[in-house]
Amino acid sequence: MESLTKRTRLFSIIPVFMFLCLIPARVVTLQEGASSINKDDESLETILEKCAEYSDKLIRSSLDFICREEIEEKIFDYTRRKGKDRWIEMYHESQYSRKYRGISLMAKSDKYTYIYDYQLVKKGNSIKESRILLEENGEKKNEKDASLKTKRFYSKRSVFGPIGLLSRKGQEQYEYELSKKDKEVGREAYLIEVRPKSKEDGKIHSSFGKVWVDRENFSILKIEVKAESIQGYDQLKDAAKREQVIPEIMDIHYYGVEKNGLRFPSKTIIEENYRAMTKVIKKSRTVVEYKDYRFFTVDVDVKY
Repeated sequence: MESLTKRTRLFSIIPVFMFLCLIPARVVTLQEGASSINKDDESLETILEKCAEYSDKLIRSSLDFICREEIEEKIFDYTRRKGKDRWIEMYHESQYSRKYRGISLMAKSDKYTYIYDYQLVKKGNSIKESRILLEENGEKKNEKDASLKTKRFYSKRSVFGPIGLLSRKGQEQYEYELSKKDKEVGREAYLIEVRPKSKEDGKIHSSFGKVWVDRENFSILKIEVKAESIQGYDQLKDAAKREQVIPEIMDIHYYGVEKNGLRFPSKTIIEENYRAMTKVIKKSRTVVEYKDYRFFTVDVDVKY
């Protein structure tokens, strides 16, 4: 996640999230004997080795695809008012905190929609994203080289999320726990908890959370990123503390599209809430759906 832009009040802070992944200059060679691992072996060590192999395929891959990127962003604007009116959501009789006690809080929901033609091209270590804005809030557009216009969050390069968490280099930074068997996007899956190893400076330098791994081919079905691991979260938490609330950010990436053994994003959901006492104050919800993929190149055995 890129650094947060700080404003004067908590609910004016604009967080931005993106997957950052380092594509090494050289592909790390597979460990000797890795390809001969027994597929019936469900040990954590085996699963992580297979996940590393999947990440290696992503690192080696040559990609060129276009899809339709549909974004819906809702932002809840709170004002202090008395009584009920036409506002969509109301948080009344505030037991959020001493600061809000006795105040009726109502939220007007502003919705923004965007439709893009999204293209990603990867060749070697070069990765290029580009967008054409086709529609904004129902109005037809044809804006080339468009930027993402969401106001609270945006997600970039989601397809490469598994590399940072599960590549051989990534596994040096994390501790893993096989939580349980689960089901995701219609597939049997392993649920793995990912936590960073302790750092000398006590700070978290990379994302972590939960990963759902396909039990059959060890591709990645879903990633849930812990809010605390997002760069800039400490700044957000400090601002929330001044407002006597606790930030609760949910960031989930679904990989429901498969091509040549690789999985591509189908949906991303980012919810921004704040907890005060027993109440939850909604701030924003961003949903990104990736549809109508057109694949021009998906090569997974490229040698550079």
